[in-house]
Amino acid sequence: MTSSARRAETQVARTGNADATSTAADAQPIQKTLAENVRRQREDAGVSQEALAVVSEVRKSTISRIERAAQGAADITLIAFSKALDVPKRSPTAQKSA
Repeated sequence: MTSSARRAETQVARTGNADATSTAADAQPIQKTLAENVRRQREDAGVSQEALAVVSEVRKSTISRIERAAQGAADITLIAFSKALDVPKRSPTAQKSA
C-alpha cells in the first residue's frame, strides 16, 4: 500500500469522510491568492518571467505554474522571488489593500 493510500485510509478512519481530496481543495484559495500576488509583484516590478527565472534561479516553467495556481511554491522559492523583486517581508498570501 502506498503512503498516499495509507493517508487516505487514516483520514477516512479519523473523519468518516471518504473524500481524501478535501485538504487539497481547502488549499486552493490560498494557492490562488499566492499566484495572484506573485504575478502582481513581478508585473509591478516590470520584470518578465524569463528575467525573474534568471535572477531567482527558478525555472520559467515553475514560475508560470505558480502564477497559474497550477503549483504551489516552496518557502525557499518565495524567498528567492522576494529577493529578486525586492519585496518587503510580509505574508505572501496577504490581500492587497484597496
